[in-house]
Amino acid sequence: MQHPFKRWRIDILLFGSFALLILLLLAAVGWGAFRLSSQQLAENTSVYQARLLKELNQQLGILRQSVEQTSLSIARDPALLEHLAIRRDAYAKYRSYQNVINNLKGQVISSSTIFSIQIYMYDPIVIGEKEDIAMLPHDRLQGEAWYDLAAKSDFVWIPEREVVTDRGRKKVISFARKIYAPDLAYMGLIVINVKLEAFESVLRRNSEAQRLLLDSGNRPMTADSGTRLTPELLEVVRALEKEEGYMPMNRGDGERGASSGEKALMVWSKAFPDGWMLIEITPWREIASGSWRLALTLFMLGLSALLPALLLTLYLSRQFTRPVRLLVRSMSGFTIHQPDTPLPNDYRNEFGSLFGGFRKLRERVDELYAAQQAQYARQKEAELQALQASINPHFLYNTLDQLNWMAIEAGHEMMSRVLELMGRMFRTTLSNGETWITLEEELNHTLCYLEIQQLRWKGELAVETEVEPDCLTLYVPKLTLQPLVENSMVHGFHGRHSGTVRILADVRDGRIRLQVTDDGVGLAADWRERRNRKTGGYGLRNIEERLDAYFGIDCKIVAEAPESGGTSVTLSFPALREKPEGGRSHVADRDH
Repeated sequence: MQHPFKRWRIDILLFGSFALLILLLLAAVGWGAFRLSSQQLAENTSVYQARLLKELNQQLGILRQSVEQTSLSIARDPALLEHLAIRRDAYAKYRSYQNVINNLKGQVISSSTIFSIQIYMYDPIVIGEKEDIAMLPHDRLQGEAWYDLAAKSDFVWIPEREVVTDRGRKKVISFARKIYAPDLAYMGLIVINVKLEAFESVLRRNSEAQRLLLDSGNRPMTADSGTRLTPELLEVVRALEKEEGYMPMNRGDGERGASSGEKALMVWSKAFPDGWMLIEITPWREIASGSWRLALTLFMLGLSALLPALLLTLYLSRQFTRPVRLLVRSMSGFTIHQPDTPLPNDYRNEFGSLFGGFRKLRERVDELYAAQQAQYARQKEAELQALQASINPHFLYNTLDQLNWMAIEAGHEMMSRVLELMGRMFRTTLSNGETWITLEEELNHTLCYLEIQQLRWKGELAVETEVEPDCLTLYVPKLTLQPLVENSMVHGFHGRHSGTVRILADVRDGRIRLQVTDDGVGLAADWRERRNRKTGGYGLRNIEERLDAYFGIDCKIVAEAPESGGTSVTLSFPALREKPEGGRSHVADRDH
């Protein structure tokens, strides 16, 4: 069965897809409105509660830091350290005791959160167990329920407990800190009892919900927190990795006093850096109480919006597909040299770009078709010319060979040698139609030409070659050296019958250098203007054009007049150790 997207029209597919999508969305809203709204409310509630818990945790952190700083300042008080250091001088210790008591009473009176202060020390001079500032024997520490916590750390928070003073019983959360002398000798323990109301006023702020307060070791810090923290909930808390977040839970498994199977939402926030945690557990029924009304509202809104949405979808699908239909119609009716189906010009969006691109494509196709026809005609003409051209060189070569034998039979040895050399030159010129030959072949071709000139000048022409052996196997364009040597013979030695031609070839940095130097008349003053003319100087201009076609800016041709006289022409282009494919090289990237 064929895929619908490959069979049906685009406007039908768009309208049907959007209509089906809207119907499915409406059905999903009708089926899952309650669940989705409940989850959304739970998420909103959790976000709000997380922010609130974070703020409350910050307030509790400020309270804890204030108490900890107070304990630190007391533990470092010189008067207290002096009092704890006195062991035998009773009078001095009593006077010191009065000074310390007065200072600490000021701390208690000025603080709205501190209920009392207890100092466990060695050999207290006065034992006031029920005083706001109590000096207690150090050996009583082992009888306290929280002794193990205090013994393992320099300072520790003690969970909710009850203390008795002259003002009565009071529930407090205490902070204990060890006291050390300047030489780090242990001297005692200070316990600051903080009113429980100071913590509960923060815990109960903005909500009647029950919140749990745990320290960094997941120990409940209030009695209510200890009651609500079951072993199952404790395992959940220990597994928490994030600093804050929320998760659904079953209250019956995680909280005492809740009916079994009742769902709830747990939100937590950890304080930085001490790791205290606030946990709030909210019954799910409180969160989802308004979900049914919201679900019904969403369902009715969906029904009322369905019909306009379908009409809008139909309109949009037709508008979006109309340009596509016009483009398809124009493409289907496109033929060479036939009137085109008109396309609108008032589109300024992507459809306008498509229309403009198709117009350019049609124009380009017409241009290419005309160019192809012209190229076909030129190709036919070139084939005929190539057939004629392939006959002429072979005819000349065979004729030279016959003339050579005639000269040998007639005893004209010099003429025979000239004809033999010209035959070799024709053989190189033909070279099976190859454009690229090795430098060795090009050099042999040039030397054949020079030997003919030597025969003509009867040995008055000196030829010097300096060619590196590695250069001989490199590939160069055919007829690169011989035209330069011919220029020396025709122009440099004009009117003379003696001279010297030097040929140099070497490779440096991946480039081959070919140089032809003569000791002729040198460069004319207007040689650059002559070089640019269409008449004369064909050999050098032909080399320039061919090297430019092969190598582009990678080739360099320099003509100069040495101080010793004469002319020097230097060619430089990339060294090719393999024959270029198709007889061309660097043409595609000739301007790189």
